[in-house]
Amino acid sequence: MPPKKRYKSQRWIRYRESGGITYAARDDGRSLATARRAAGLSQEALAAKVGCNKSHIGHIELDGGRVYRSLAESIAAALGDGVTLADLFDVPDGVE
Repeated sequence: MPPKKRYKSQRWIRYRESGGITYAARDDGRSLATARRAAGLSQEALAAKVGCNKSHIGHIELDGGRVYRSLAESIAAALGDGVTLADLFDVPDGVE
């Protein structure tokens, strides 16, 4: 009998893509909310662009939650050319 196929959760996939690196939202998430509004996106639209839940975006904006590196990079890219990763998240020294 072949082994059961295991499906990885989105959280596990993001963890592996990120190398386990997480970033905290800058200014308790206010910078993300400001940049999202400036880009003319709702929480739902941003979540759809980056592949996560609307509630996750809300959590980051309200609580300054931590996110995996791959999601942080996706969010910065979805918000446009003028937004950098360091504008939205506290990037540790030595990490691009």
